Amino acid sequence: MAKVEWLAEQDRWAAMSLPKRGTCIVDDETAVMDKEYFEALGEYSCSLPTGTYVGKRWKRNTVNTPRWKCSDCATMYAGWGTADQPCPDSGCDGKLKFIEVPPDWLMGEFYDVGSREKVGIRWRKIFVEHI
Repeated sequence: MAKVEWLAEQDRWAAMSLPKRGTCIVDDETAVMDKEYFEALGEYSCSLPTGTYVGKRWKRNTVNTPRWKCSDCATMYAGWGTADQPCPDSGCDGKLKFIEVPPDWLMGEFYDVGSREKVGIRWRKIFVEHI
């Protein structure tokens, strides 16, 4: 009985955390949502949200570090650096150039793993559409 009451409490918290506007349709791997729902999700690209309870959702941009491309060998690098620094590849005389990479969004959602102390995180690729 206590577990059922606990789950009911979690459902109330989850309902409070979900965006109050917009539409979102999910399956095991994807979350298709309208722009309104997407903008209402909290963003946690470099951390996890506080308030760990089943049903809580947020978005994460997986492209959150700069991307660089060598002008000669075309090797791609991720991380912090400066424009025109030498290519790290030995034997290459090229210079690194900054490149724009579009964001790639995932929706995180805490889910029940059968424990009162832990939750799982389910990640789904976000597609923003006119629903």
